[in-house]
Amino acid sequence: MSETVQYPTWPLSFSQRNIWDLERAVEGTSINNISTTLRIQGRVDFALLQKTLNLLIEKDPCLRSRIIIKEGEPVWYTSPYVRENFPIYDFSGAGEKGLKVWEDTLTREPIPVLRSPLYRFVLFRTGEHSGGVFIKIHHIISDGWSQALVCNRIAHTYLELLYGDTAVPEESPGYELHIQEEQEYIG
Repeated sequence: MSETVQYPTWPLSFSQRNIWDLERAVEGTSINNISTTLRIQGRVDFALLQKTLNLLIEKDPCLRSRIIIKEGEPVWYTSPYVRENFPIYDFSGAGEKGLKVWEDTLTREPIPVLRSPLYRFVLFRTGEHSGGVFIKIHHIISDGWSQALVCNRIAHTYLELLYGDTAVPEESPGYELHIQEEQEYIG
């Protein structure tokens, strides 16, 4: 089955293709999830966290990557930015153990790879002055290093918004650049 989209599509990079093949070999598992919990102590403003995450998605085309099958092969494209409303869960009464069980459960849930976002952000409250963001990104668009960069961008943008600064994260480079450089290198 071949799908079409109105945006330019790109082949998977060599490393993405390896991840794709692993995904197909162990389909329905969480083997390619990269999860992180970013905790906030002190004032937690969930409206600003929502705004922070939306700014991040708007400015990072890799997070807007989607995969489809075209002519029998997986390809990806960058979807347009659409504002999201992320769920908020309250663990005020569950304690650390309850939060840990929830984090482990979310980490084990597979991320659908075709035609859907390759990330999941979930906000949570652990007390009157604490909470955070659970971050799960598929390895096909992220690795440990880029996950750390995402966390840093979230923290930096949130703090700027919290203290009244105009937070506009820099536009992240699109993955197209990597694909083009890889194809030139292979050629």
